[in-house]
Amino acid sequence: MKFVHVFSRSVRCELTVSDEPPEKGKTHIREIFWAGQPKRKHWFEYVRWSHEINRYCADLWQYKITHAFQVSPTDWEFWGYEPGKPPKRLCLEQEEDEAA
Repeated sequence: MKFVHVFSRSVRCELTVSDEPPEKGKTHIREIFWAGQPKRKHWFEYVRWSHEINRYCADLWQYKITHAFQVSPTDWEFWGYEPGKPPKRLCLEQEEDEAA
């Protein structure tokens, strides 16, 4: 399945996911293609759009999905999606500073 979102006249994202639920431990996302250069201002809209796609897939497949977003060079947010439920942030993972 392919989902397309237009952020502006010059920025578009195409996200392809598997047609069937992924095997345990595998991702449902097959490809992410950006046309144009996304900027920081597009981040929140991208995350909102990704939540919609992940919720849709969880509902369609009646399957729990976990997705990680890299929110900074060292920080990750992990989100869970369950059929019929809103997205839920599971945790924020922060890498330790290697210089410390």
